[in-house]
Amino acid sequence: MNVALRQKLRHLRRKILKLRFSLYRPYQKILQSGLFDEEYYFRTNEDLSRDEIDPLIHYLQYGHAEGRKPNCLFETAWYPGKYRKVLIKGTNPLYHYICKGWKEGKNPCALFETRYYLQSHPEIANKGINPLFHYLQYGAWNGSWPNPRFDSAFYLSLSPELFETKENPLAHYMRRGKWEGRSTMEREIEFDYAPTISLLTPVYNVPESFLRDCVQSVLLQSYPHWELCLADDGSSAAHIRPVLEELSRKDTRIKVVCLDENKGIAGATNAAASLATGEYIGFLDNDDELTRDALLEVVRLLNEQKADIIYSDECIVNSAGELLECHYKPDYSPDLLRTHNYITHFLVIRRELFQQVGGVGTEYNGAQDYDLLLKVTDKTNAIRHIPQVLYRWRTIETSTSANPDAKSYAHDAGKKALQASLQRQNVAADVLDANLPFYYRVRRQLTHQPLVSIIIPFHNQPQLLQQCIESVVTVTSYDNIEILGVSNNSDDPAVFELMNALSHKYEQVRFFEFNHPFNYSEINNYAVNLSKGEHVVLMNNDIEVLNHDWLACMLEHSQREDVGAVGAKLYYPDDTIQHAGVILGIGGFAGHAHRHADRKDPGYFNRLNCIQDFSAVTAALLMVKRRLYDHVGGLDEEHLGIALNDVDFCLKLREAGFLNVFTPYAEAYHHESASRGYEDTAAKKKRFNKEVAYFKERWAEILEHGDPYYNLNLCTYREDFARDTYVSWYTSDEERKAILTQLGVRISDQ
Repeated sequence: MNVALRQKLRHLRRKILKLRFSLYRPYQKILQSGLFDEEYYFRTNEDLSRDEIDPLIHYLQYGHAEGRKPNCLFETAWYPGKYRKVLIKGTNPLYHYICKGWKEGKNPCALFETRYYLQSHPEIANKGINPLFHYLQYGAWNGSWPNPRFDSAFYLSLSPELFETKENPLAHYMRRGKWEGRSTMEREIEFDYAPTISLLTPVYNVPESFLRDCVQSVLLQSYPHWELCLADDGSSAAHIRPVLEELSRKDTRIKVVCLDENKGIAGATNAAASLATGEYIGFLDNDDELTRDALLEVVRLLNEQKADIIYSDECIVNSAGELLECHYKPDYSPDLLRTHNYITHFLVIRRELFQQVGGVGTEYNGAQDYDLLLKVTDKTNAIRHIPQVLYRWRTIETSTSANPDAKSYAHDAGKKALQASLQRQNVAADVLDANLPFYYRVRRQLTHQPLVSIIIPFHNQPQLLQQCIESVVTVTSYDNIEILGVSNNSDDPAVFELMNALSHKYEQVRFFEFNHPFNYSEINNYAVNLSKGEHVVLMNNDIEVLNHDWLACMLEHSQREDVGAVGAKLYYPDDTIQHAGVILGIGGFAGHAHRHADRKDPGYFNRLNCIQDFSAVTAALLMVKRRLYDHVGGLDEEHLGIALNDVDFCLKLREAGFLNVFTPYAEAYHHESASRGYEDTAAKKKRFNKEVAYFKERWAEILEHGDPYYNLNLCTYREDFARDTYVSWYTSDEERKAILTQLGVRISDQ
């Protein structure tokens, strides 16, 4: 068959298919609604060929099931998840919204408030015009607000390029603006406490355009009580001093000092600090920018809680100002900070504290910001994090954000600053290079050689048990251990033969029987009471330890007075991540960070290779001091006999004031659920759901506010630190209802 004939037949099939679908009611309604944007559908789905398919037919047949969007503001995947109670399984989400959803006040995406828009435009409701269609076609360009916190006209005034690209302002915000920290409305807020914030900016031979953009970002701040302290560090570029003099004449809040010689970033920053009069100081590099509401958000936090140190999330942009990536950070994690300066920008410190530590030290040039952070965090616990992008870090050739090799000396300086910090705290430890520049490993010395009791519950499965115990005994270099194997209703003769053989072969191995209905918490509590060690390791019988110093790597943290539980890095047998810390809120209760990532994957900002703090770690391989185990009551036998008992245990330790630490330097294979199996029967599912319900009630406040070691901008339906594309203004449905009720918008359960 020749090519021409094949093309004719293909064209004929398309015509027949289109004719058939033209009689299909969903096709007719969607086509008539104006809510299917053919150009958008092709532009955002590059795998589709314009010559091969009809886009609307594709959406009806496949696209909606694949989560593809029919226009820039209708979230196909989000809609059925949000309104699952009213959507008949298999119903096309857009068709439902067109026929019924908008009339019932349902929203097409998280940031378009249908009820609010209809109340703002009663003429639309009276004429039966779909609000989303109205906003897409007219409202956005006429200044309509799609929700009570998004002023389309204001956003367009700050983003004039949208008039050329014709991109919908709300769609732009959801796609890019939110992650860049762009403002969505004019803020006029009066605070009870309105401190002056002094911004310190050392200047050295920066391109004029970057310097002007930097200063302009300060001039545009929605919070007015600031001063910008610029210190020229002996620049040789001819344009620097004239530009600084011009800028200082533009606004009396801009102060300038010019140094006769180059004193480096530390010296120039201290010179800028000498001009400061504010109660707080912030740090702004001469080629970077603040988002418009950066200072406002800082002061908002200061009106809500005491803070000596404040930091925010940031985005990294290229030399043209185009977004490259965002860094969404955890709340203060002292162990992560001792691994890497994850705080960086935007940083604000109480000026009195800055002066107390002597300002910016000059002995660690290139890592002076890291040194300062280590010094000030030693002095206070009032360290707060704002989970919003407030800073735009520009990458240029000499920037460490673009090329770590550009300042290789800075890595060594950071290493020395960290070693000095440990010495100030009287911590005996070595600072080693980690896997990447500017990442370190603090290896603490063991203060003594305590007995460590390793608890291994099991039921039959002699092969797994032997593999587990043999790996511990033969691989582990730390030898002051005892192993307590606990049989739970085993009935395999081979298991008892193995128990006898192992207990005779290894003097540190003992076995006990706990022949009661399976209750993981009760078994472990029983075994811990029989143990003699100063530290306890809870270990599943499907664990196979890999590195000889795994136990020492966990003990170096468990011995610390500020630490509760210590968790290890666990792999599935296929060399993907099984456990690297537990994140609260994933799937509604808890999930494992980076689960199923490749073993060699560095993770989100190299987090898979960082010692860091988590809300919880898995008890598949967990170490804790025996006295702390007893102090918090061990594992919950009554309510969490099988599921989530380890997460609950860790949260009790956190509640008691202790850190839970993950170390990537203790590694093991975890043949997960190989011995007991999964929750795959009706009885198991019922029990699991009951335990989940108890857990969610017990820790409701933490789950509502979000995991402090995660970030509200990262999604809770995946475990790979993906950005949450279904952004919302509201932290909960309750907050949403309260705000809309205050605005007079009628609310009904949806």
